[in-house]
Amino acid sequence: MTDLRDDDHCFVCGRANPIGLKLSFDVDLTTRQISAVFRPDRRFQGWKNRLHGGILSAIMDESMVNVAYLLDMPAVTGEMTIRYREPVDTDQPLTITGRLIEVRSKFIRAESACRTATGARVADATALLIRLS
Repeated sequence: MTDLRDDDHCFVCGRANPIGLKLSFDVDLTTRQISAVFRPDRRFQGWKNRLHGGILSAIMDESMVNVAYLLDMPAVTGEMTIRYREPVDTDQPLTITGRLIEVRSKFIRAESACRTATGARVADATALLIRLS
C-alpha cells in the first residue's frame, strides 16, 4: 500500500491550505468519536444560500477517515454512502461527527452525521475504510 503522508494541505482540515476549510476536529478517545463545527458561507453554495452537497460530502468523508487516523489506524475511503435529509443554509453553523462502528484487520466501518445548531439532522453517511497498516 502507498505510504501516505500529511503535509497539512488537506482541503478539509489542513491549516496550510490557503483555500481549505481548516476544520479542527475534537476527539473523544472513549467513544472513538470526533466532532467539528463548520460555519459555511456563500463561497460554498450550490443553489442560492444553500450549501453545496459536495462540500458537505467532503467534510463527512474527512470526519470518518480522520477519526481512524487520530486513533492510529490510518485508512482511505473505499466506499461511502451519504443521505441528504434536507437542504442546508449557508448561514448556519453545522456540527459534524464521525465515529468508528467496526474495526477489522483490513477494513473499518464508520459513520458520520451532520446537525444544525438546533440539533436537526441534515445528513448521514457511512463508509467502508481500507486500512493502510
